[in-house]
Amino acid sequence: MAWERMNDFNYIRIEPGYRRLRPADLITRNHIAKNWLTEELCKPFNGKTVVVTHHSPSSMVIGGKHDGHLNAAYTNDWPELIEKVDLWVFGHTHEFVDTELAGCRIVSNPRGYPSESTGFDPFYEIEI
Repeated sequence: MAWERMNDFNYIRIEPGYRRLRPADLITRNHIAKNWLTEELCKPFNGKTVVVTHHSPSSMVIGGKHDGHLNAAYTNDWPELIEKVDLWVFGHTHEFVDTELAGCRIVSNPRGYPSESTGFDPFYEIEI
């Protein structure tokens, strides 16, 4: 379904052979990223922990625009990681978010496509 409906799979090309991006490519990269992030968040650190990812860490914060079969193409389900983070910044959903979940502030301020109304605030700032 994502393969047929999302621009990413029509326009993004990857090696080898400059072929079209496939859902399986993103699933593999997602597992690698989650494993890396899990390891990094387990390391002791004195200070605020900020994570920046392309996808949201939870479907609970992306609104109803992406409900259904395409939900997994817009968000992760990483509650065990959210609990270890002070601020999580993400994109991809094209909808403004500034909320708290499990003690973590979760933020997205996407510009979106030119004709799209996303709630983008060009003067938005985050204090850490």
